[in-house]
Amino acid sequence: MNEYFETLQHTWTEQFKLLPIVETADGYKPVNEVLFFNGGLYTVRIVLMRVYELAAAFHKNIPVKDKVVLWSQFVGEWTSESLGFIGHEDLVLAISKEHLSKFDNDSLIKYFKTLILEERINFFSEHTLLPNLDGKFCLLSTLLYPKDLNDTLIEIGKILIPHSIERLIHKDFCFDFQFEKFNRKDFSNSVKTSLDEMEASICICLPETINLENFNKPVLEGIKKLEYPFFTSLLKYCKLNNNINSQSKPAILTKILSRYYLLDEGLIQISNLEIQEDNLDIRSARKILVQVFFNLLQHQNGEWVKLNVQLLLDIAHCNEDSLKEVYATSRIFPNQINQLKSVTELKRDIDVWSEIKELYNKVTK
Repeated sequence: MNEYFETLQHTWTEQFKLLPIVETADGYKPVNEVLFFNGGLYTVRIVLMRVYELAAAFHKNIPVKDKVVLWSQFVGEWTSESLGFIGHEDLVLAISKEHLSKFDNDSLIKYFKTLILEERINFFSEHTLLPNLDGKFCLLSTLLYPKDLNDTLIEIGKILIPHSIERLIHKDFCFDFQFEKFNRKDFSNSVKTSLDEMEASICICLPETINLENFNKPVLEGIKKLEYPFFTSLLKYCKLNNNINSQSKPAILTKILSRYYLLDEGLIQISNLEIQEDNLDIRSARKILVQVFFNLLQHQNGEWVKLNVQLLLDIAHCNEDSLKEVYATSRIFPNQINQLKSVTELKRDIDVWSEIKELYNKVTK
């Protein structure tokens, strides 16, 4: 008798599944074409409210909101294996393949808080669920907490150290996770490492608008070049200062450099932190920035040098301890026939007759 009723129930269930009686966002559909919630998604009403909107973003073939629990409980008692159910695992997997912009932040935050309350922390380590600053979902273990980084630093970092910035957690999704901090000191170290790895100190950067007639062109063609957006971001980084009216030699030099590239000369305000060692240390980056500038400058031809002696003098006056190595090796000092030389290649003119100079010039030209 039991076998008879089991067979009857199975036959009835299979026929029932074919009936278009489940209301969904796309109209009424047969039971076997609809996805239902498993118990973990609807046992608590507040969880259901948070989950439904997310599930609906991926599936149109789910029961309407006010009937999803009833239908899910009903078909959950059937023994049919061909019915489709959605659980937390399915939902987090679907979320992990998307971008934050697909979702309402508040709904996602509330759902993630539900997972944490239910002690499903493993989901965040096994799936890319937590968004970085740009909304890309990442694994919990790969993310860092940005400490004392303002918007200006973040924008500069996106160009100079994109891989580091990509690891910074979105501020609304920190929850109570213990992220490793990424502070200003880490920012400076990452910039230095990036510049060293790309051998920036042997590069040049051409201005956006450039008159090649002012350069020794054959030499320029064989030199490694920095991308202009990267160089300008490096310049912005080196213009960060807690005193935008600073008259220090490095500050004046960045203004000269900006003028050469037809960029805004102003320094960029950033307040110092109370703990000195946590502040930015831009000295190594500034040294490389100046080196890149001098690498280009030394290829200016004689005509340009003749017209820009004052500029070269202003640059020479900006020499100081943190830059002395760059100044000592760079060919940015003009001789008397408008050739750029390094300090060690030049000698002081002491009472040399003008006739001798003219004869030398005739013989060497």
